[in-house]
Amino acid sequence: QLAWSMSQLTPVPYFVFKNLSPWSLVNKIVETLKTNQGRNNLPCLGADGIERKHLEPTKFSFWMANNAPFTEAERLSLLKMNSTLERLVFINKAVQKLTAEPDFICCSLCRSRFTSVTNVFTVGGAEGSTSTYVNDHGYIHQITTLRSVNTRRIAFEGRPCTHNR
Repeated sequence: QLAWSMSQLTPVPYFVFKNLSPWSLVNKIVETLKTNQGRNNLPCLGADGIERKHLEPTKFSFWMANNAPFTEAERLSLLKMNSTLERLVFINKAVQKLTAEPDFICCSLCRSRFTSVTNVFTVGGAEGSTSTYVNDHGYIHQITTLRSVNTRRIAFEGRPCTHNR
């Protein structure tokens, strides 16, 4: 309705408003997430997922930047974007890519696939599925919670310890 009204008042055609308005992009992303049911490390929009107040385009774009499976570089890029529309277009493309093809999580050194992104989940009460921590030596670690991994493709170094608990 709004898209049609805007197209009548401006030289911009209807299809541009229909496909690239912030509200229509939010609706596209929400529909994809609802049918995805939290798979591929994407936020779930079920009972314990996003709240209705986050569906306003600007708030939603920042909520997705925080809760969707983006790298730290992508998150920083999203936060630097001055336009809600630009953020939503980026997020929509990422969501479409993540739901279109199976993706794997690989070792950054040897590229060995040790799990699928479908094994990523959010722990109850957590803010998203990925968190960032800094250890005593100043090293930054990005931690992702996984349901399962192929233990033949990973190696543990050192003995378990409780030093940083």
